[in-house]
Amino acid sequence: MIKKTGITLFISVSLAVCVSGQVTDAEKHLRAVSADTTLGWKKGGIFSVTLSQTALKNWAAGGQNSVAVNGIFSLFANLRGEKSSWDNSLDLGYGIMKQGKNEDFRKTDDKIDFLSKYGRQAFGKFKYAARLNFKTQMQPGYNYIDNDNKNKISDFLSPGYLTLAQKLVEEGDAWAEGWNFGPADSDAKTVAWVVEQLATAWGPDARWAVAAEAQVHEARILKLDCGKARARLGWHPRWDLDKALDSIIEWTQSYRSGDNLQKVCLGQIAEFTGAST
Repeated sequence: MIKKTGITLFISVSLAVCVSGQVTDAEKHLRAVSADTTLGWKKGGIFSVTLSQTALKNWAAGGQNSVAVNGIFSLFANLRGEKSSWDNSLDLGYGIMKQGKNEDFRKTDDKIDFLSKYGRQAFGKFKYAARLNFKTQMQPGYNYIDNDNKNKISDFLSPGYLTLAQKLVEEGDAWAEGWNFGPADSDAKTVAWVVEQLATAWGPDARWAVAAEAQVHEARILKLDCGKARARLGWHPRWDLDKALDSIIEWTQSYRSGDNLQKVCLGQIAEFTGAST
């Protein structure tokens, strides 16, 4: 008879503080409180730390021991006037997890997100508005091969995003237009080219063939014009087509091999967000 034992420990500690407002459940209603229209300052925040642990021994269903710690710290300070508003928020998050006996602790969350928005009544239903958003991370990010081999792919201020958008102050409605975001012109390839690249990257077991029967009519070229985004926003794709296809193959082969898909997904996300722009 197989002995089956399993223990899961879950501990959550949270602290909520709200100034100039009454909140019974700060974590649930923080955003609603921050959106209060009462004149003057409205300030508040939440702090939460969660610890979870799973211990298994001779567990018939299988699984791994694990321990995870996640922390959240959020603050807001909003000012309401008769004709103006100023909203500010700071969100910090950090989490680590260890799976199995031989794995080291690895990041599952890491963010610094500051947002400041100012608006002032102009005329009628129009407002002047400005927005400042800053995003980065606290600690380096790695793409893990194993515990002893890892590649650093991101760090504090890399990636770092600083976006300043002003509406109706300098250029009015000039930015309220349609925008296309898509592959670079050099990555406009035929379907046959894409399929051949995927088959080559997959390995000798991959085969493909053109269907012999008649197909529904399609335009020979389908392509987005992203020239305006490149010229006016300085935007371009983070990954080229080759890198995107390689990542598809990596994920699919990991899935078929029964690998840890959470690790694969987090690694690809970290690599993408840490790519040079």
